[in-house]
Amino acid sequence: MELRPEGAVTQRDILEFAIDTERKAAQVYLTAADSVTDKKTRALLIELADEERKHEIKLNELMEKVEAGGPLDNELKLESIKKSHEVFGKASLPANSTAKDALKFGIEREKAMMELYDVFSHLICAGAFGELLSYLANEERGHLKKLEELLARQTSETE
Repeated sequence: MELRPEGAVTQRDILEFAIDTERKAAQVYLTAADSVTDKKTRALLIELADEERKHEIKLNELMEKVEAGGPLDNELKLESIKKSHEVFGKASLPANSTAKDALKFGIEREKAMMELYDVFSHLICAGAFGELLSYLANEERGHLKKLEELLARQTSETE
């Protein structure tokens, strides 16, 4: 999503950005799964890729119903968008990444998505669109928790 002046972002802009981000997240998780040897990490990354694909489907279904109305009333937090561009700009892990590297990478992405969906849900407070964004933010919280738990287990096993 290109950065626009505050107040000039539409529901369609948000949906297009979210759909693209979910599509890329699924691909990043699959690529990361191919680069790790730890079975638990690989399984979690594949599970997360599947979840991100489901998010993309839900967002595409909503896109079919949403008209590209005028600018949103609320102020868009541009810092969150700029931060997300930095996080999502990292398309993949280096080939020599460890399971811990993959988990930390996933944690960073999930935190950024969670924050974005929270911001977006506050921009659109009414109706199914806002509810879906809140739901997606909570889904990302769940992904984050799974990644952090596995990282904590792996860290304690190596100590």
